Amino acid sequence: SPPGECYIHLARQVAKENVGWFDVNQYENMDNPESHFQTLGPEIWEQTRGKVTHFVAGASTGGTITGTGKFLKSKNQDISCILADPIGYWVEGVAPMGSIGKGSIPGCMDFSVIDDVIKVSDEQSFQTCHQLARREGLMVGGSAGMNTWAAIQIANQLEEPGVIVTI
Repeated sequence: SPPGECYIHLARQVAKENVGWFDVNQYENMDNPESHFQTLGPEIWEQTRGKVTHFVAGASTGGTITGTGKFLKSKNQDISCILADPIGYWVEGVAPMGSIGKGSIPGCMDFSVIDDVIKVSDEQSFQTCHQLARREGLMVGGSAGMNTWAAIQIANQLEEPGVIVTI
């Protein structure tokens, strides 16, 4: 593919050119948030015994935060769904070099589920990755670092005990 070509367009092209291949179109396919509504949301609810107070996730396809957030809010409207967002992604519309941001808003994203947005720099994301590796033995990527950094910011601001879940 030409330099700079978006992998989303490449996936569509490859699916068209190869018999038996298909593009799941995870950014627009509404089965994406529905699958999180039916699986991840109930898993978090069950594993926290309904005590979750905050759910933190990045946007990416929009499916995780939308589906999981809708499920959790169907159980308790007071649960806060926080979007961890790379600086330069949603608001400015252009992802910085090295960012996980895609530069466009996917059809699977339902902003009505989002209670707050925490902007996170690439540096903060990757520093958190390194801290998780050193302190916890967890080898994670930039999106997990971003989500964890945002969750830590929330934890540091809580005035009452809470259960913050991120993935």
